[in-house]
Amino acid sequence: LSRLGFRSGQVACGGSRTMGVALLVVSASVLLIVCLFSAMLLDQSNNPHNHTKAYRRARLMNWLPLGFVYAMLYFGRYNVEAANTADTRAMLHASKFGFGWVVTLAYLTSMFTLSFNGGVVDYLGGRIALVIGMSGVAVTNIVIGICMSFPVTTNILALSVLESINFIFQGLATCSTIKINSSWYDGLERGVFGGVFNCFIASGLFLAFVGGSLILDTLHFSYVFFCPGVGLLILALYVWFCTDEVPENEETSLLQEEETIAKTDVQEATPRASRSTQDVQLIKNRALEMLRNPSFCRILFCFVCNGFVRESLCTWFTSWCQFHAISSVHGPRMHILMGITLAFSSLIGGMVCGWVSDRFFAADRLPVLMVCHLAQCLCAFGFYFAQDPATQVMSVAGLTLSLFGLYSLIMNTVSMDFGCSSGATGTSSSLFKAGQYFGCALAGTLIGWLLDNCGPGFAVWKLAMAVASLLGLVMVTAEWLMRAQPGSKLKSEE
Repeated sequence: LSRLGFRSGQVACGGSRTMGVALLVVSASVLLIVCLFSAMLLDQSNNPHNHTKAYRRARLMNWLPLGFVYAMLYFGRYNVEAANTADTRAMLHASKFGFGWVVTLAYLTSMFTLSFNGGVVDYLGGRIALVIGMSGVAVTNIVIGICMSFPVTTNILALSVLESINFIFQGLATCSTIKINSSWYDGLERGVFGGVFNCFIASGLFLAFVGGSLILDTLHFSYVFFCPGVGLLILALYVWFCTDEVPENEETSLLQEEETIAKTDVQEATPRASRSTQDVQLIKNRALEMLRNPSFCRILFCFVCNGFVRESLCTWFTSWCQFHAISSVHGPRMHILMGITLAFSSLIGGMVCGWVSDRFFAADRLPVLMVCHLAQCLCAFGFYFAQDPATQVMSVAGLTLSLFGLYSLIMNTVSMDFGCSSGATGTSSSLFKAGQYFGCALAGTLIGWLLDNCGPGFAVWKLAMAVASLLGLVMVTAEWLMRAQPGSKLKSEE
């Protein structure tokens, strides 16, 4: 930190500060590229069932573009949170509570639409639903950028409505991505793949919080929305023409059952085939069966807490950087440093959690969930009590590592475990996503109101994240104690 200029009472010159920021961003970008290549190599080497090289190569070329899609989707989702600064709120004529409503309405809208988005994905098929979702996110971001370019349409109401529409398509696209990937991976491979795919989630956070910060410093606010919009339109064309929803290699016998389920869903979902009322009722029954599973509900509650802490951190850490004592001198650099911390901690957390659950616990997810919740709780309280910048950055790094490790494990792995056995991966992932979005929605207005009414500082923000982390730890501990009951063990069905 001291080498980057974080020295109390000293003001670095403008040129030195600019060079420090440039060096930090370039170094982080190179390291991120190296991590992405390493993730691809890990995916190729992870072969517990001796798939052929041709199959693994085809699988890589199928999910790699989806990884870039996921990164761009995250850029198009967190660009609003990354721009949550005092200047942006002043331009929108909004308080912290008012800006919090943008986040809350978006996540509440997405939560309710996700109740049937998973069924839509299972009905249409992953590829068609993904292209629709990507196109919707792209167009919505471009429209937001246009609206934010003119003073008459630059207001909190327009941003709230458009961001809510954006999140509807976001949910459709993310569920579709999970459905496509689940058709290519066996249960014992999904933990590692969940961590590998999480690298691209980290890339999206890097684009949003680091790239978004640089855009705000050099271009108009609207370009934060134009960039992901244009990128997603280009990627949507590639997905439509080049992505395969299910493997074509029938020699992979270990995946034959899941492939058959997936292919049946695709065949029934083609425009030339009509889905009967019995089939639609089957999707509803699958969702109700999951919600009646006590283990599913306990992990769902943990995901609600995870969403609250995760969104609280992502939405308000930019404002915290500005308020912090060093922000008057090193605010921009602190913002970028924290953005890099979020990206790389999420990358490491997702990789480690998936790999550990597969290699050391035979796809049993619960021990890793326990460790991650404990680490999250300790880091959240550490962040609350930390005083100096170095300790705060380290606490945020640990908190982000555990948060995104949990997110990757539950969203990319546990949702597959619950869904694939019944051929309802889209429904399973949408239910988990809806639960997390409820927690994210609370992080908008609740934290905004607390910040406006509980003093000028951010201590209440830190305390809220610590309490939510503790509640998640309590619930996963309850799952651990109840795991002896039928259906409570979080282990992939082979």
